[in-house]
Amino acid sequence: MSRNESMRHFFDAIPEDVIRREFGIFLDTINNYHEEDQVVKRMTRFNYYHGPMQYLGEQIVKRMEDAGYPSKIVFGYRSPEVQARLYAKGRTESGSIVTKAMPYESAHQYYEAVDIVHASKGWNVSDAYWCALDASVRIVQDDFAVDLNHGEHWKWRDAAHIELRDWRDFRQRVGKVVPSPEQLRERFFEVLPKVARARVAVLKGRETPLERREEDWVNYAYQRVKAAL
Repeated sequence: MSRNESMRHFFDAIPEDVIRREFGIFLDTINNYHEEDQVVKRMTRFNYYHGPMQYLGEQIVKRMEDAGYPSKIVFGYRSPEVQARLYAKGRTESGSIVTKAMPYESAHQYYEAVDIVHASKGWNVSDAYWCALDASVRIVQDDFAVDLNHGEHWKWRDAAHIELRDWRDFRQRVGKVVPSPEQLRERFFEVLPKVARARVAVLKGRETPLERREEDWVNYAYQRVKAAL
C-alpha cells in the first residue's frame, strides 16, 4: 500500500461536503501525493496505521516473487461504501454475485485482510499460481507465528483472499466503524510484537521528518473528520 493510499482510506466513508469543509485546500495535495508510489514494487517501509495484515500481505508477495510469481495486493482496506456496491452485484444490481459480506461483515473494512493476485494477469492464472500462493501463506504464517485464514480452502472459494483468523475479535472491540490510527497501531503491536518492537528500536530518535510529518498528518486528519461528523 502506498502512503497516498493509506491516507485516502480514512476518507472513503466520509461525506464529500465534510471533507471539503474541513480540508478544502489539502484535497489537491492528497490526490497528488507521491504518485510514483503507485507503481507495483516491493515494500521497503511500513507504518503501523497500515495494520498488521498489510505488512503480512507484503511478506506473502515477497515469497511469491522469490518463487517466480510476480504478485501484488489489489485490496487491503475496503470502504463500507465499496463493500455495499460489491454486495449489490447479482442482487439489486446487474452482474454476478462476488461477495457474501455486507458492509462491516468483511475483514477488509478493518484492515484485517488482503487480496493478492498476479501482478499483470490478475485472477487469470493457472492452478499452479494459487498453489504457490497457498504455500506462501503457510510460510509467512509460520515465520511470523500468526493464524491466517486463506479463502483458497473455503467452500465458497476466494483464492486471492487472506485474512487474520481472529479479525472478528478486533471488530468487536472497534465496533462498526473504520479503525482509528491508534487502534491500528495497537493491533499491529498485538499481532506482530517482534516486528513492531524492532521498528521502534531502529527508528527511536532517528525518524525522518517525512515519517513524523506523515503519521502526524494522518492522526490529525482522522481526529478533525471524526469531530466534524
